Amino acid sequence: MLTEVGIQLLDYAERLLNLAEEAQNVVQPTGPPRGVLTVSASESVLAYRLPKLLRVFQARYPGVQLRLLPDSGTSMNGSSVDQSADIAFMIDEMLDSEHRKSRILCEEEVVILVAPEHGLAKCRQFSWGALAGQQLLLTDRSCSYRVLLERSLRAANIQLGGILELASVEAIKHCAMAAIGVAVLPRMAVTKEMKQRRLVALHWPGLRPRMCTRMVRSGRRWLSPAASALWTVSERHFRLGAAPQA
Repeated sequence: MLTEVGIQLLDYAERLLNLAEEAQNVVQPTGPPRGVLTVSASESVLAYRLPKLLRVFQARYPGVQLRLLPDSGTSMNGSSVDQSADIAFMIDEMLDSEHRKSRILCEEEVVILVAPEHGLAKCRQFSWGALAGQQLLLTDRSCSYRVLLERSLRAANIQLGGILELASVEAIKHCAMAAIGVAVLPRMAVTKEMKQRRLVALHWPGLRPRMCTRMVRSGRRWLSPAASALWTVSERHFRLGAAPQA
């Protein structure tokens, strides 16, 4: 963990690197954006929201080399956008941050899921109390929708049977379909499984949280021509309703 002095030095280093990159772009001949563009995204966003966008972007800007980084921390406070990525895509609550610039690209629905043969599948009046003693299938603690679920369970004073923490969305889906436990995932990641009745969505008790896919960049980081181009293409892509559905 960095000391207070180390954090200040890191901030200066980031500023110097940004100035060096900005200066390099100033002396380069004008033309289409080129160079390396680092993008971070959570697994579900990368798999279900970005492929068509990236195809459009690469076709329009072949001189830009994309570098994709996994970002398991989908909350704005945990995103890697301030460290190594030019732009980050994440699932998050609809909140603002004074240190970052962001755009909400589309709303997302988070659903509670079980296999059809699970005991809760036929529960007509599902409440948080029904999860008492149940095993939950979740991603790591930095995941925004896990944070929301655990917040709701604490407020309802619910004691779980346990948490099985899994490394990927696909692992969670397959364990849920095997009736190992109760999963919480974005609807976009399970649309096919729900249509095939391999997973059943339970009613979210109370007010459903408002979630979104968000595009974020650091307010202190210089926006390179390549990053600016991706920002603009992303806004247009999602504004036209081109986000892929599972």
